[in-house]
Amino acid sequence: KRSYYRMVEACGGLRGRGGLPVTPKAFRGAVEAMHLSVELDRPLLQRQYEETFAAAMRHARVLQLGGLKGATSEDWTSFVDAALPLCKSLETLYLKDNDALTADIATIVEKCRNSESTLTNLNIGNTACFGDGVLALTGRYQRLTMLNLEGSEVSGAKRALQKVLPPGCWVRVDDWRL
Repeated sequence: KRSYYRMVEACGGLRGRGGLPVTPKAFRGAVEAMHLSVELDRPLLQRQYEETFAAAMRHARVLQLGGLKGATSEDWTSFVDAALPLCKSLETLYLKDNDALTADIATIVEKCRNSESTLTNLNIGNTACFGDGVLALTGRYQRLTMLNLEGSEVSGAKRALQKVLPPGCWVRVDDWRL
């Protein structure tokens, strides 16, 4: 299976702050700061990285990015904005245990719109994500089999969420929201 970890392995362990994939914008900034012996290589490096990043995200089935303690809220915003819209085959989005991930669930759902027909597992438990889960998820992700919102600030009672999700979808929320 294709995953972010396989991409990191193939790229020799290149990672951004806190373990997140390096976005093309961040890479562009790093390349600008580099001393290159051939200045004409700079735009080539930037273009190649952008193309590689887009191809990797386009084919990614699993983004397992749980527990990345070094990533800041800004890092997460940049990643969500740059990477999730490129994903076209995403089956699992595992972002659990990331305190700095402060995104509205509606934003995550919208950024993942190109994976609506493939996403089966969405885990944003123990994050600072917020927003109306029922409203964001109504009519979306008809293949979803698992949703974890436990420990997040996303609103929505378990029964209300189950009504708008596919039959049999396992939903985990905080006990007080049952």
